Amino acid sequence: MPFHMLVPAPNRDDLSVLSDYEVGRFDLTVFWKGKPVLNSIPTSVRLWGRYDVGGFPDLLPNPLSWTIISARLWAHLRGTIEDTVQVFPLVIEWPNAPMPHTDYLILHPVVVVDCVNWVKSTVSRRPDGRVRAIDDVVIRSIIPTNIHVLRLQECEQIILFSDSLARSLVGQGFTGIAFLPCRHED
Repeated sequence: MPFHMLVPAPNRDDLSVLSDYEVGRFDLTVFWKGKPVLNSIPTSVRLWGRYDVGGFPDLLPNPLSWTIISARLWAHLRGTIEDTVQVFPLVIEWPNAPMPHTDYLILHPVVVVDCVNWVKSTVSRRPDGRVRAIDDVVIRSIIPTNIHVLRLQECEQIILFSDSLARSLVGQGFTGIAFLPCRHED
């Protein structure tokens, strides 16, 4: 089954973004690892958005590397992926927005699959050997057919959507979302 990397839409500088944050002692990396998070987000975490004329996207770009989606997008995805993700409501302050907008959630996939063909993928690594980035992902055909959203083992910040889930978003009016196709081993 084909998979695609979920990324913010390129060339959409007109869309609103999450522009600043204060997390205090909260470990912001808990939403990078694909492990279940047992606690809610503390009220000490503060997030600020910058509104822009293109409006509020359904995938909100942010400096935290969290997958922040609109409640509208979650309503569309929920029936297909709710058993393989956690969601956490967010409070985002929009000082320059014409109206308040509070309908964003963190989408936290908790399925991590070791499915990357490391020989055929284009991978850059840190000096300690950990993965820094995967630019050309080649997926081995071992992902169970009932999994539609997942993280890659060793590079958990990359979120993959199944082809059927990605295609279900086409023509539904969602903004700010793009998918980069992964190559697949035959």
